[in-house]
Amino acid sequence: PPGLIAVDEAHCISMWGHDFRPDYRLLGERLPLLRGDGPDAPPIIAMTATATVRVQADILRQLGMTSDNAHIRGFVRHNLAIEIVECTKSERANRVAQLLLADEARPAIVYALSKREVDALATTLRDDHDMQAQAYHAGMHTDRRNAVQEQFLAGELDVIVATVAFGMGVDKADIRTVFHIGLPATVEGYYQEIGRAGRDGLPSRAICLYSWADRRLHDFLRDRSYPPMSALDAVLREVTEHPVPREWVMQQVRIDREQADVALGKLRVHGAVAVTPHDDLVRLPDARGRRWCDDYERQLAWRMAQLDDVFKFAATSQCRMQELVRYFGDSDMTRPCGKCDVCAPEACTARVFRSPNDDERDMLERIVGGLGGAGWRSAGRVHKDAVGEHVADRRTFDGLLDGLARAGIVHTRTASFDKDGRTITYREICLERGSWAPGGQWLRSVQLDDDAMKP
Repeated sequence: PPGLIAVDEAHCISMWGHDFRPDYRLLGERLPLLRGDGPDAPPIIAMTATATVRVQADILRQLGMTSDNAHIRGFVRHNLAIEIVECTKSERANRVAQLLLADEARPAIVYALSKREVDALATTLRDDHDMQAQAYHAGMHTDRRNAVQEQFLAGELDVIVATVAFGMGVDKADIRTVFHIGLPATVEGYYQEIGRAGRDGLPSRAICLYSWADRRLHDFLRDRSYPPMSALDAVLREVTEHPVPREWVMQQVRIDREQADVALGKLRVHGAVAVTPHDDLVRLPDARGRRWCDDYERQLAWRMAQLDDVFKFAATSQCRMQELVRYFGDSDMTRPCGKCDVCAPEACTARVFRSPNDDERDMLERIVGGLGGAGWRSAGRVHKDAVGEHVADRRTFDGLLDGLARAGIVHTRTASFDKDGRTITYREICLERGSWAPGGQWLRSVQLDDDAMKP
């Protein structure tokens, strides 16, 4: 019998984890076959670097562990400078290439959202910029993927351009930059990926180029992974108490085969059907109810909330590292990091900051004047009342607001309210105490993000 059972990447067990693997959900019920249940049963250790508080609790429950034995180390990465830049898709490849020309930016990993983007960027870096760069994604033959990974680990490649298929279990200490061309689907996934930079403790960067257009791709991918309830019901109607081959069930269902396969997987994970692993027979479980519907809908809502969270993180005007640490329920970080694009805009390599022009100075004074003595106000109301929607669109207004927040002139926070069963989030702002007279010296401290101010 084993002396110890170790579960690595344990967030994959949890339906609330960013990298949930449905089959791993069955691990808890299979462990007694390995351990037995007597006093001599071997201990279990579960490890992960990206579990939120909710995921931590689920891991403990799934594996029958107690919170008394939960050990959480700090999430702070003191040597990592984070930059997040709003950038159109057409600009990203050129921006990454220019940043990679600097010797101190390499070795580097560049994460893209699709295999097509990976192949195109790797080719551009290799052919147009003479870089030692290769692609890595799940569409490549296994031998080729392994060869690329070994070349990168051995220092024969400067850059690897990859989908999220690359990285788990990869330990290369001297990665100087992790790029994202497109915003990841979750904060957890983002944190895990940027954590591959600077494992040697030396200064490193995480640079993300994103736009709101990325959300459309994530919404599309989520819809593929979470079919509508009608698809799950269509599959469930073909399943009875008597075991039948999985393939027979798929032939009976009158929906797209790929969608039917995904639907059956979701039904299995949530306990609505049972699938025997050795012969792939499908049947109704001995005890079940409609609770699986609630679980499925809660999981889908959670996935949507995760995407909201990552876009909120991209738009924050607070210290990036502090925001990440708080997200994982860690309270160790009491001071801003001093390195990210919010804390040290002058040290950025990807974001370009500039002084406001005359029109922008006028709008900044209107915002500050509209906030005087008013306490917390919604950003939307200040935009409408103090600046005017006909004077500046919301993107421009948010760029001005971020400049004021970076200068310490205003504070911002996220607030929310419930409407029709949904939680609606919005931004609130208030004026810091101080002397903010029109035309005052405070205007000199405001630096605007050039990308954010472009129409």
